[in-house]
Amino acid sequence: TMNLTIVFNPKELLRFGRLTWDFLTIVLVAFDALVLPILLAWPERFPENGPVDDFYKVTPVFWVIDILMNFAMASLSGRKKLLMYACSWFWFDVWLVLLDFVLLLQMVPETLKALTLLRLFRFAKFKHAMVALESLLESRGLIRAVHISTILQCVIFILIVNHVLACVTVYVGRREQA
Repeated sequence: TMNLTIVFNPKELLRFGRLTWDFLTIVLVAFDALVLPILLAWPERFPENGPVDDFYKVTPVFWVIDILMNFAMASLSGRKKLLMYACSWFWFDVWLVLLDFVLLLQMVPETLKALTLLRLFRFAKFKHAMVALESLLESRGLIRAVHISTILQCVIFILIVNHVLACVTVYVGRREQA
């Protein structure tokens, strides 16, 4: 008989979980970067209590879990990493989650709806997640993939900036007409 033993390395499992989480972060940030400017420019295209509205009711939970997970990962890495997180990304993350809840509770007057674009500061998390992904690719010897990823990031950044500027221009034009 053949005996099959499977051994799980906790660090590898944690690393895989972190990579999966970073991938979800990239997807959510990309969705925000595409949808938020359109939502600002053409709000009538998104019905209240529709799928996009539901999405923005659920995502603050993801970002709260993200804060807790980052805090846990930093504390597992030692006191120095924990202090580094507490003095840098932690406050950025908390500020954005508070903004999410303020917007969710509709505490912002209609004249300040452009504040929803502040959520786009999460694009910094996109870069952070991509660096983690590139580190993994590099550790596996996939240097060409790292170069392609860098080029794609530049192209995506240019497209997103143009998209946001175009939608903000439409928003401003529509406000001027009203």
